[in-house]
Amino acid sequence: MGRGESYPGRGCERRRRPGQYDGRGRSGRVVIGAVVSGTLQGLFVLIEVYYAIYVLLELRTLWISRKAQRRELPRLSACASSAPDTAFAPPVSVLLPVRDVPAVIERLIDAVCRLRYPRSALEILVLDDSADETTLLAQRRIDHWRRQGVDIRLVRRKDREGFKAGNLANGIREASGDFFVIFDADFVPPEDFLLRTMPCFRDPKLGYLQTGIAYENRDKSFLTRFQAMEMGHQQVVNEGLSADGDMASLTGTSCIWRRACVEALGGWDAATVTEDVDLNYRAQLGDWKYAYLREVVSTSLLPETVSAYRLRRERWGRGLIHNAFRHVGRMFARPMTLMQRLHAISVMFSSLLLASIYLVVLLSLPLTWLTTGDEVISRWGVPLFYGLVTLWALDNAVGAQRSAGPDADWGRLRSFLEIYP
Repeated sequence: MGRGESYPGRGCERRRRPGQYDGRGRSGRVVIGAVVSGTLQGLFVLIEVYYAIYVLLELRTLWISRKAQRRELPRLSACASSAPDTAFAPPVSVLLPVRDVPAVIERLIDAVCRLRYPRSALEILVLDDSADETTLLAQRRIDHWRRQGVDIRLVRRKDREGFKAGNLANGIREASGDFFVIFDADFVPPEDFLLRTMPCFRDPKLGYLQTGIAYENRDKSFLTRFQAMEMGHQQVVNEGLSADGDMASLTGTSCIWRRACVEALGGWDAATVTEDVDLNYRAQLGDWKYAYLREVVSTSLLPETVSAYRLRRERWGRGLIHNAFRHVGRMFARPMTLMQRLHAISVMFSSLLLASIYLVVLLSLPLTWLTTGDEVISRWGVPLFYGLVTLWALDNAVGAQRSAGPDADWGRLRSFLEIYP
């Protein structure tokens, strides 16, 4: 072969100059881009559908709560009488689980010792896990009230095994009452708390009862207003869920538990950081009923610093997710209507909602870039999401305004709306 000739099949390909276009590379990138885009779009649609269902369920509970408030929940309000019912005064043990709370321990003990109830049927146990001056302050107030004839005593443990759940488990072993009333350290119950709640337990299937909560420092700062809105809205939701007989996630304070219910369920479990949620899920998924009585209100305090709020939310978030996966199997195994099932899923996985909102916000920018020309996502999906966010914000604000009571004005609602710029 002469110079310049080449063997057949060799050297036939053209050398690609640097920067020259490569069709094969482009097709690979197109495939990868299509896969990524499709995955993101599918995830976006899935989250948006979940969010839309959640918002609609929240609006439904708000509507039910409004109906329940108009008829004043006759079944519960009839038993929530301010007059003492001497014919029904079962033995009650008030449990006060506390740890290192010197700023509030004295007012807690004073408030609980002022509860109006037959003294022969009432005992108060201060379950103290403290390692500071809280113990001394508590003992001084206990000695004072014992001289007044109140049956109150301090209960301490050798160690803090099981933390709050272990403290409560130890407390019920020391308690003699047929019912357990629980208050956290920063709570102040009204004097007629027991007189207005205990008659509800004439129903032998009622396992526990949750009451309303107000916040003394709700107007102290932007942070406390936000928390008051969040918690107030949740109380309105719980009222609607209770009135409709749906599953709810209730708190473990300002509440009353029937001893038979607690013992049948095995008591509080220290395996989760939200032992109260775990116990009320087990009760609801068992054969026990619950009631939410918003007409009876205890006062409490909200965290006033970002660090304290973050720690509380982190603990609640972990506990709610843990308990959701822990009990979801039992929830699906229990016979329920479709609406009850949707509400149960919504309640149990509510912590995932916030995570999904943040995820959608993060996905919005890449989706806008990847789906240019895709009218379904770019024209309808993103606006629908932000419309749902606005609707949910209004639902929260209206619920918070209603939880503030009939005397609250719309100026307070405007302050809540300021949270959403």
